[in-house]
Amino acid sequence: MPAITTLNIRARSRIWEGVCPARGCGRTFRIKAPAWDPKFDVLKAFRPLRPRGRHVHGDFWVDAYRELGGE
Repeated sequence: MPAITTLNIRARSRIWEGVCPARGCGRTFRIKAPAWDPKFDVLKAFRPLRPRGRHVHGDFWVDAYRELGGE
C-alpha cells in the first residue's frame, strides 16, 4: 500500500496525499475521506478502488463505513 499523509483537514473531510509508489515516478494522488476515518480504515477502503498496476495517480473519494460494508 502506498504511504499517505494528511494534506488538509476540514470539519467533515480530510484529504490524504501520497506519492505514486512506482519507482522514479514523482506524481501524487489524493484520497478524500470523512474526517473521523482513521488512516488504517482509509487505506483499507482504498484497496479495492486503487488502480491496477504500479502507478497510482488522481483524486479518489472513500468512505470506510460504506466501502467496508456499513449500512
